[in-house]
Amino acid sequence: MSSDKANSPSHVSDPQTEEAKLPNVVRPPKKNSLSQSPKKEGPAMITIKFNGKPTQIPTSTPITTFLTTHNYNPIHVVVELNEVIIPKDSYPTTTLSPDDTLEILTFMGGGQ
Repeated sequence: MSSDKANSPSHVSDPQTEEAKLPNVVRPPKKNSLSQSPKKEGPAMITIKFNGKPTQIPTSTPITTFLTTHNYNPIHVVVELNEVIIPKDSYPTTTLSPDDTLEILTFMGGGQ
């Protein structure tokens, strides 16, 4: 009876097994998800389109907060949300949602 090993190509070694046999090999530590510190995450973010540009904001941001954060005085602007003018008294209770389109209109004085 002939041996299958005699007719097969030379034995292919396992690199991990061979590495384990080497006495002075420095191996990097294995990554363990339990040993890594958890990432500190901020508030969940959404993307809206603000004056034509994609903008990241925290989830459930009220219009009033958005305006003050972006240095707008709510008294001096008109807010259009998804092509609808929002009444000023609704700014505090109207929150922005993902993919909303927000336009801020400001008035400028001048002329002759």
